[in-house]
Amino acid sequence: MYEYSFLNSYSRISSRNQFEFSEGEEEPSNRHIYHTDTMQREMQFYHPKVTYEYYLNDIPLLEKHPNKYAEMAISFDKNYTIAEIKKMLPEQVSPVWYWVDTNDNLKYLNEIDMPEAAHYVYGFDAQKGDIEFGNGTEKDFILALKSGLEMSKKYKNEYKRIYDFLRQGKKEPSPKDVKVIGVVVTGSTEELKKLQNQPYAKAIVLGAVVEDK
Repeated sequence: MYEYSFLNSYSRISSRNQFEFSEGEEEPSNRHIYHTDTMQREMQFYHPKVTYEYYLNDIPLLEKHPNKYAEMAISFDKNYTIAEIKKMLPEQVSPVWYWVDTNDNLKYLNEIDMPEAAHYVYGFDAQKGDIEFGNGTEKDFILALKSGLEMSKKYKNEYKRIYDFLRQGKKEPSPKDVKVIGVVVTGSTEELKKLQNQPYAKAIVLGAVVEDK
């Protein structure tokens, strides 16, 4: 999400539009980010190449929501392929969105020691999307970038930055260059509890909770 000026420049939305709130015990490891406009909890993502002082694990919060349906953001311990992710997730826990590593400034992330809010990261739909982009594979992210470079004007520099970051000096990036470092999943709160203590999950952050679908 970006803010635009009358000079047609843009910048990422300021953290002033966010506030923190602790759920449960008043500990830093329980602090969640909320957006001031929507008053909704924002999912947070932890980069696997950054060491954080605290990591959220929201699995215990599911006890407050029995017989509900929820989404959770899993930050991985390293990057995985889509095929690996589908095999390692528990049954009845469905991937809906994949987080792709597009960060070319890990030094900054290490300095601030804060996870990235959902509207700061990039990824692609895990479900079958538009006909143009296929059905949730690494190739879809490359196709989306190429489409953005051809069609977008205001976002063109950002598309190019990500495209150049992935290709690493090559003529163009390949699906193997798309490093998936997290996933948003959905499922019943009972099924989502199976994510507890999974070795690939460095952090698990609760998103929306609704009545059973």
